Amino acid sequence: MHKQVRDKTDGDKKDIVTLVKNRWAKVNPEQEENIKNFIRGPVQMIVSSLCSSLMVYYAKLATETVPSPEVTFFRLFLGVVISLLMMKRCGHKLITAHTRLLLLRGFFGGITVLLFFMAIEEGTVTNSTVLQNTFPIFAVLLSFLLLKEKVTLPSVSFMAVSFIGIILLIRPDLGHMKIGDLLALASGLVGGFAVTAIRQLRQNDEPVWTIFFYFCIFGAVLSFFLALAQWKWPLPVEFLWIGLTSLTGLISQVTMTSAYKYCTTILGGILSMSSSVFSFMIGMLLLGEQVGFLDLAGIFFIIMGNVLVVIYEDLNLKKDKKAPDLFFQN
Repeated sequence: MHKQVRDKTDGDKKDIVTLVKNRWAKVNPEQEENIKNFIRGPVQMIVSSLCSSLMVYYAKLATETVPSPEVTFFRLFLGVVISLLMMKRCGHKLITAHTRLLLLRGFFGGITVLLFFMAIEEGTVTNSTVLQNTFPIFAVLLSFLLLKEKVTLPSVSFMAVSFIGIILLIRPDLGHMKIGDLLALASGLVGGFAVTAIRQLRQNDEPVWTIFFYFCIFGAVLSFFLALAQWKWPLPVEFLWIGLTSLTGLISQVTMTSAYKYCTTILGGILSMSSSVFSFMIGMLLLGEQVGFLDLAGIFFIIMGNVLVVIYEDLNLKKDKKAPDLFFQN
């Protein structure tokens, strides 16, 4: 009796496995590649956004008592060590065929992080986050001008909808610009150059860890010299916040760099805006912030803008065989 039940169960399992295999067999190679690219691109970008939000939270805690250039140095120094170890393990070289572009990426990326951490120290997390999140807009414009990426009016319009949602959600006080706000906006502008360089490097199949190394080394050297003037050794609890800032920042940067090989600047930029939603949720759960009508409206606009872009580009896939270049890089 038990043997019959066991045989029947094993038979059911085999039937399920066979059904799954038959279903998967119907997926053509192009569809299978798009599914893989969805995991490699958008999913990595969302993970990057979540870690970025956690980094901002820990950075705010750290810069309350430790100067921002010093926090920036420790955050990037960890990246230098990790990237060198990974490059050695993977057999990657420091000097490549695209060294000039790597230097530009490192220069702009390092300045972006330093400006952002200074903005967090001088201003509020709210204003700093939303103003730094203008980098996708600059990146799209630069990609159109420098990389000749196709930019459609609906895509730009839907991106604007998402950005309106960010403003409603974060509500920056634009009527009284402060030094922190100006630093954050400058970080967004310089970040647009950095993201554009990342896209070009990943299209040229430059390893993630090589790109990340150049980003970290430039920022670490610059922030170290700025930190010397006001250096103070952190206390244990301050080292904890700095360590968490460095770890989440490392994960965020690596996943973002990898994701841009599989999705365009437009899609990557829009998905990266989800960091504002994550920051809002972290603030509500960890800092006890209240949820109001404008908060909910902001979340709605951000999600709506993202969904509209995905639907619009998905429809284009059926009309234009070249459309996947708008979404994923094969």
